[in-house]
Amino acid sequence: FPSHDNAQVKGMSDIAEKRGGSRATIACAAGIGDIFLTATSRKSRNFMFGVNFANGDRNGDLVTTEGIRSISTVPHLMERYQLKMPIMHALHAAVCLSEPLDKFLTLL
Repeated sequence: FPSHDNAQVKGMSDIAEKRGGSRATIACAAGIGDIFLTATSRKSRNFMFGVNFANGDRNGDLVTTEGIRSISTVPHLMERYQLKMPIMHALHAAVCLSEPLDKFLTLL
């Protein structure tokens, strides 16, 4: 993974551990596999929401896209657990606060 992806996986592992889970859940093949498929598969509702969002559809399928409901908790979790997760921060700002996407291209 590129370094910014490592920061995201570390952040998710930190959150899991601080909430009573195991870091291994995120780092195991199933955890990384789930993250990978969610981020790359056209069959993933989260992935397709992202594609549609990037193409201008700001409403998308908010009912069945579980990641969209979860993204609103990101700032609270980052602050509470003193985490730096720049891509998650950017996603929250774009999806929840309607910040322009081009503002975040340097993170990719």
